[in-house]
This record gives sequence, C-alpha cells and structure tokens, in this order.
Amino acid sequence: MIIKNWSGNLSFMPKKILKPKTTYEIVQIVKEAAIHKQKIRLIGSGHSWTPLIVSDDIFITLDDFQGVSEVDKVKKTALVKAGTKLKFLGEELFKHGLAMENLGDIDVQSIAGASSTGTHGTGQNLRSISNQIIELTYINGEGELITCSEQVNPEIFSAIRVSVGSFGILCTLRLKLVESYKLNMSLFPERLDDCLKKWVQYVSQNRHFEVFMFPMSEMCLVKTMNETKVDVPNKKIERWINDIVMENWLYGLFNRVAEKFKIYHVLARILDKFLSARTVIDWSQRVFATHRSVKFYEMEYGIPAENFLECVQKIREAIKVNKFQTLFPIEIRFVKRDEIYLSPCYQRDCVYFAVHMYIAQSPTEYFTALEKIFQSYGGRPHWGKMHQANAHYLSKVYPKWNEFITLRNKSDSQKIFLNSYLTELFR
Repeated sequence: MIIKNWSGNLSFMPKKILKPKTTYEIVQIVKEAAIHKQKIRLIGSGHSWTPLIVSDDIFITLDDFQGVSEVDKVKKTALVKAGTKLKFLGEELFKHGLAMENLGDIDVQSIAGASSTGTHGTGQNLRSISNQIIELTYINGEGELITCSEQVNPEIFSAIRVSVGSFGILCTLRLKLVESYKLNMSLFPERLDDCLKKWVQYVSQNRHFEVFMFPMSEMCLVKTMNETKVDVPNKKIERWINDIVMENWLYGLFNRVAEKFKIYHVLARILDKFLSARTVIDWSQRVFATHRSVKFYEMEYGIPAENFLECVQKIREAIKVNKFQTLFPIEIRFVKRDEIYLSPCYQRDCVYFAVHMYIAQSPTEYFTALEKIFQSYGGRPHWGKMHQANAHYLSKVYPKWNEFITLRNKSDSQKIFLNSYLTELFR
C-alpha cells in the first residue's frame, strides 16, 4: 500500500502497516522489531512536509489509539492517548469545561505529532503545544514503558517533547489545561508599512497576534484574538461562506488560474480588493483552527523576536530582486521562549515566518532565498516543514544538540526509530 502525506510531496511503501489499539500491542510491536532489527516510523496525520514518517519497513498509525482517559477538573489536567486528534480533543475537553491554553491554526493533527514537531500558535506570552504537557509515557527501543515529567526523568522530559518520534513511541500525555474560554477573532486588511510601525503595540495588547504578509502586495492581513464574555452569535452560514467558499474554493481557483496562465500580478491586484474585515466569536477550540483544502508547500523558521523588522525588510528585498511570484501569504507569529532542547524557541522569544507556495509551483528558489535570510539570524526550522538545514547547521543553533543525541541514543540504542532522514540528522 502506498502512503502519502497531506500535500502529496511524500510517497512511500512500507513492508508492514500496523494499527495498535492498546499500549500492550505497541510494546509487543517494538519488542519484535528489536529482535528482528527492524525499523519503525509513525504517522500522526501526515501534515509534515519533511520525510519524518517515511518508512520502508514497519509503519504505525495511532488512529485506533485515541481518547481522553482521565480528567481532573480541580487540577485542570487531562490524560490523553497519543493518537488523539486535536479537533476531537478540543470538543471532549469542552464537555468538561476545559480547554488548551493555545493551539495552532490546524486541528487535524494528533496531539503527539503536534507536540513532537514543535507545533505552535501565536501569542507573546504563550508557548507551543509541547509546553502544555506536564507528564508523558513512552515506549523506548527496548520495549520498556517509561514515564517522565519535570520530577521524573526530567532530562528526558526536556528532550522528548520535541523529538520527532526519535526517542520511541509516545503513549499517553498529561496536559495542563485552562477553563473553557471564548475568543473574539478580528481580521482586517492594512498596509504592511503601517502594520510594521505598530507591531509592538499589536503584540503587547493582544492575547494573540499574527500577520499575513502578501509577497506581491503592499497590503497585509492583521489577525488578533482576545478572550471575551460575549455570547456566541449564530452566524454559521456567514462563517461557512468566508471559511470554505472565499478562503478555499475561490482562493484555490485564483491559484490554479494564476499558475496556468502565469498572471500572478494581475490576480494579486484583484485579491487585494477581496481583503476585508471580519469578526468571529466562538469557543477557543473552534476559533483557532482554519479549514485548508488548497494544497501547498510550506517552510517555517523561528528567529529571535528582536530581529523581526530587519528580517521583514530583507524578505521584501529578496522578493523584489528575484521577482518571486506567489499568491500565498507569509504567516508571521510570535511565541514565548521555553526550555525544550529542540524547540525553535529554546531560551529565546521567537517570531516565526511560515512561507507558502501553491502545490503546482516549484518552491525551490523562493524557499532557498528566504531560508538563507532566516539562517543569517540563527533561525531554527519547524521540524515538520520543508527546510535544508543539516546536522552541522542545527548543532550550531541548538545549544543542547549533543545532549539531545546522547539521550536519544540511550533511549534507542539500536536506532529502531530512525529512518534514513533522521539517521542523517542525528548521527
């Protein structure tokens, strides 16, 4: 059976595809693999562009290993199985009056996959999804079930939360939660130069702030989200028209036409006229996520937040000089520093630049040019997004790189959980 990721840029055929339903079944799979010196890779939801999931041996999906096992309303925690999808998780927690503190803008990933790749949302005072985990269990390369937290195996805990499945197979995650809350999402167009003058104000005065910077336009979209007590309005049809019809069907049509007839400049000017303000009020888990049906390539880097303005100017210059053409925006988000070894935000507040290109275009020249800019600031790539960073570069920008590899090798001495791509990175 051929396996593909969401965007279709990865395609491979493993020897075995397994769907364990219990921790015991996962343990047995790992023990058998260790005996026969087989390799194991897992898939969350296939939303990564880098070849993390590629396997020519044993391939595991945790789609049958989902669910919320325990909820503690007093402590505001929940024990969750690793394969649980974020969309399902959000609604299950909501039934108990709880929610995750922050999420990204896609909710189809598994909680383990999202954590392991460093998936994040935006918010100057908010950290990535992996930082909302306070305890976890995983199965190492010997088939042993290990528990870790800040109190138990703390060094492993600092490494494994962003480890792209290289330590072993995550089984359960205990999450630190907050009470359910509503968000008021405001989206409005603005001249990019005007937005850049106010970015400090935007970042400091909003719970969440992000910018969609359009490479072929002087305009941008500003998005803010803040907690609210206002009742949720009944605007399902209006929201469906905006989210599905305008932002997916129409946007997909524009990209297809632009690529077929090479009229990106014409359609970029037309798209400017479609940029309009709108507001959405709903419970947090229903506001964070956006529907994505138009497929694209994506590269994302986190750089020190203090380099934001300078980096934006260099990006604009590179786009102008090289005459890059794309209708997809560059998504800019701000995330608080943390202490997870391979988190792009390790010991520094980050601004993330997510660069996109329509799936029918070749992203190589565009991504390479911008990647050089990001790396000039010591940028760290999102583990699930396209990048060309090698082990030599990564060892320079991650202070705990060698410690991570030492811990990884102890957890998986036979390198069961490394495919060829990860073997090259963690050699």
